[in-house]
Amino acid sequence: MGGKEKVKKNAKGVGILTPISYIHVTQLDKKKMEIKLKKCSHCGNEKVTTEFYPTASVCKPCKSAKANEWRLANNDKFKALPSRSIEKGREYSRKAYAKKKEQLSGNPQG
Repeated sequence: MGGKEKVKKNAKGVGILTPISYIHVTQLDKKKMEIKLKKCSHCGNEKVTTEFYPTASVCKPCKSAKANEWRLANNDKFKALPSRSIEKGREYSRKAYAKKKEQLSGNPQG
């Protein structure tokens, strides 16, 4: 791993890796601790698997940085995303309401 990481134990005896991020490590044996590493395809650093989303090959910090860069580069598209999905939802609701109203008016119950 490298750096100045230290493994400390909390009250339950579970190892905690510090100072990079407080990662809980499962204790297999009192003497043995297992830390699984995975290499980020974006930055190339080996990191603990908890730094990755379950099926991702890019670590969470790199994914977040990439998303922020996209958002800054495509601010108009980013702002349009919620309004576009809201409008689609409204359109769907209007069509469903009109269809239901037509069904009810065609089949009067009484």
